[in-house]
Amino acid sequence: MRLSPHEMSHFPLQLSAVILDETEQKIRDLLVDASTDIDAREPDRKEDLVLRFTGGWVRDKLLGQDSHDLDVGINRMTGYDFATKLQGFIVRRPTKYGAAMQGIHKIEMNPEKSKHLETTTTKLYGIDIDLVNLRTETYTESSRVPHMKFGTAEEDALRRDATINALFYNLQTQEVEDFTGKGLEDLRNGMIRTPLPAFTTFHDDPLRVLRLIRFASRFGFHIEDQAIAAMQNDTIRKALQQKISRERIGAELDKMLNGPNPSASMKLIGISKLYEAIFAPLNYAAKSSDAGQGWGSITEFSNLRLVMDRLLKSDKPILTQDDVKDPYIVKLVYLYVALRPWHGLKVSPKFETAFLIIRDSLKLPSSLGTTISGIIKSAAEATSFVRLAEWTRKDAGLFVRQAGQYWRVVLLCALASDIEKLFGNRAQDCSLEQEQVNADLERYLKLEKFIADNNLTNAWQLKPILGGKEVMNVLELQKGPQIAEFLRKVIEWQLEFPDMTREDCVAYLKSLKLQA
Repeated sequence: MRLSPHEMSHFPLQLSAVILDETEQKIRDLLVDASTDIDAREPDRKEDLVLRFTGGWVRDKLLGQDSHDLDVGINRMTGYDFATKLQGFIVRRPTKYGAAMQGIHKIEMNPEKSKHLETTTTKLYGIDIDLVNLRTETYTESSRVPHMKFGTAEEDALRRDATINALFYNLQTQEVEDFTGKGLEDLRNGMIRTPLPAFTTFHDDPLRVLRLIRFASRFGFHIEDQAIAAMQNDTIRKALQQKISRERIGAELDKMLNGPNPSASMKLIGISKLYEAIFAPLNYAAKSSDAGQGWGSITEFSNLRLVMDRLLKSDKPILTQDDVKDPYIVKLVYLYVALRPWHGLKVSPKFETAFLIIRDSLKLPSSLGTTISGIIKSAAEATSFVRLAEWTRKDAGLFVRQAGQYWRVVLLCALASDIEKLFGNRAQDCSLEQEQVNADLERYLKLEKFIADNNLTNAWQLKPILGGKEVMNVLELQKGPQIAEFLRKVIEWQLEFPDMTREDCVAYLKSLKLQA
């Protein structure tokens, strides 16, 4: 992915020096002292212990960002062996290091849950730490589960997903080590590159495709052309679908959506031609004959993202400033962008397709699926409601109740869909200042203002002024489905006459009984 001249102006970055804070320095001193002691107790060792902070912690420190993601790479023993010896070292010196170590937990390899490496975790000075041996790995054709064995620091660096994640901080020398020879340069230049040829890296473990997209969007970095080309390869796309669990795909996507720039993640998913591999309903390609009817259109997905980006940056927003700053609201907006192209496709008589994609294809919470499928359905209906010549307070209140808590999101999404349909393949040229687009925008803003002026922003949580038992007593009815119908009429009456009292409502119900 190439950057615009404006984006390129941010690079090269000035990297920070790696300076340990007080707690990190205590951890470093303890680990180095322990490794010296362990070496002294093993005179027949072939090499001295060398410990390194690895991966994300080094990257973030160099970028001047705080990080508590401490992974320790060990050159000649497993994490569990080192942890038990470390514990003994501390026990023999009960006062020197204080109560520094809290428990040892060995996490076994579990390929079924995408855990491919034995890891030992502990806590030092209140900080969680992962301990693991340096390793090299080989893969089979059909699996992303690697065969592991002890490796050198260089081999461990080369097996990682990106050069910027392959930097080490040597605890003995207190220096940054760049065994790929490209990590520091790429970090300065905002480049996402794989240590080995991209096709090999992705074919071995296709999940790395999504990890690179996530890091690129998180840091505003660009992905090397060779890596983009490998991402677009049909073999890699199929490998992602066949070798990676849906849970892992969903977890990576969720991190993108919760990150600082979900729009960039969506853009890269489109550029990488991975849209259907991530968002399609399970088994869609195998059983559907509807592919030519536009469902799951990557064009609509890409165009909606472009339009949504412009709307979110507009000086006439439908969302409030608090909404725009709310990561969950932004997450819902871009899930709408991703899943709206599937609206209308029926793969189940019981569930909306968007719900099934969230629950089954991405293994994300069903509650999120319910929310986003409701937004998609409400947005489709809003496009007609917003075009009415006028609105009554009751009808606007019922719209808010049907749309629910995220009714502003519904309006924004409906507007984006209207504009996307207007421009189609010319979405790149869409300007909010154009006459037709501005007319649509003003219409939606007018409805939003009508809702606010009539104190209906919280109508979605309006309760009946009289409860079910009170309605039963007033109408002298037994419990039954008709009570729910009367409660619905009470809500509509309240929306139409917001200043009326409980006594007025009793009179209203009695009038309904007389009319029956």
